[in-house]
Amino acid sequence: MNFKTLIISSLFAFVCFNFVQAQQPSTKVREKFETYRDSLKQVTYNYTFPVFGQGAYNKGFDIPYPVGIMGNFMFMEQGITVDNLQLGLDTRLINIGLTPVNFIQFGNNVNTSYTVNVRPDVWVFPFLNVYGIFGYGHSRTEINLVYPITLQFIVEQNVSSVGVGLMFAGAVGSVFFSVDANFTWNKPELLDEAVPVRVTNIRFGHSHVFKNRPDRNIAIWVGGFLWKQVVIRLDS
Repeated sequence: MNFKTLIISSLFAFVCFNFVQAQQPSTKVREKFETYRDSLKQVTYNYTFPVFGQGAYNKGFDIPYPVGIMGNFMFMEQGITVDNLQLGLDTRLINIGLTPVNFIQFGNNVNTSYTVNVRPDVWVFPFLNVYGIFGYGHSRTEINLVYPITLQFIVEQNVSSVGVGLMFAGAVGSVFFSVDANFTWNKPELLDEAVPVRVTNIRFGHSHVFKNRPDRNIAIWVGGFLWKQVVIRLDS
């Protein structure tokens, strides 16, 4: 059986309101906030990472904490539509090409999945973040055939993931941007080999500093991403 290329490329634009404290790299500070900017220049940075962290503070930038960790959980349930069904037969004595089959009917088909992943990261430079991805998931697919016979197919499997990623980030005044790219290997237990997946995304945004709290701001950003899965081939 051959599983041909599944390549999904999508561009998804969205707006997110994000609240941050003392983490937005920006030197655009009103005159009343000059005291805060001057205080950043007096900071003694004692961490190894990011490299050039002291230099960033000397110029009046506030930078992210050097090491972090993030956890995610996702649950998904979606229906499955089976259409454009074709059957064929290929043996040494007979070869019947694929023929559309319209009389076969399916009932309620559904896939239920959940995933858990952890992403530790470190800022190597004030503009470069390196992170790892470690995940686990479970998938259950139920297919119900109702005509000409009644038959149920259920496939369950666990999926493990591991990957690495890079994010470049910067700002010009209160306008910031980031470019993120990661590569993961996802291993469903029913496949012999892991499935490589590459994700790339870019974001642009604007931060609005609170009137009386220059160390806090609200950020509005918009972005898009490209997701690509490579060819999977399974022979039986």
